[in-house]
Amino acid sequence: MITKINDTDIRIEEIGRSTIQRINQSAISGTPNNPIDKLGFGGLTFSVKAYTLTEYEFDELMAQMYEDDVELHVRIGWFYYATVAKLDGKYEESGVDYFPFSATFKTEEPFAYSEDTHDISVAINTNNQTFGGSSIQTYGNVSAVPNITLTGGSEDASILAQTTTW
Repeated sequence: MITKINDTDIRIEEIGRSTIQRINQSAISGTPNNPIDKLGFGGLTFSVKAYTLTEYEFDELMAQMYEDDVELHVRIGWFYYATVAKLDGKYEESGVDYFPFSATFKTEEPFAYSEDTHDISVAINTNNQTFGGSSIQTYGNVSAVPNITLTGGSEDASILAQTTTW
């Protein structure tokens, strides 16, 4: 399977995915004074055995994974924000045509993010203007919260006040 980490193509030999449900308990579970509270699912753990086809891609990928979180693409059109928890880059002799590594990735949440974005722009020209005319909708198969970014500039001081609530 061909996938990628950030923008570097990798070939996956083996991948495993697991998740853990967070529960809250402090003593003997299930007693009247200590109920088990389900707190939802935590992030995912991915165990990956993969390789790159060039030494340059391998070195670039190792640098990215050591430096910061990565976008782990395990299926077309979707990715996970992941932190590298364990990384084993095997040293190979020169002249080989692949560069293997194994890694364990952890995510904070069990959700994948779409590579597609859908932008809606609305001009706010007057005080007390309401958002209208365009609807914000989710393009996936689950409910999602949109990212709302306010940008702009005006000759007036500002349309929004500190007491404005969202």
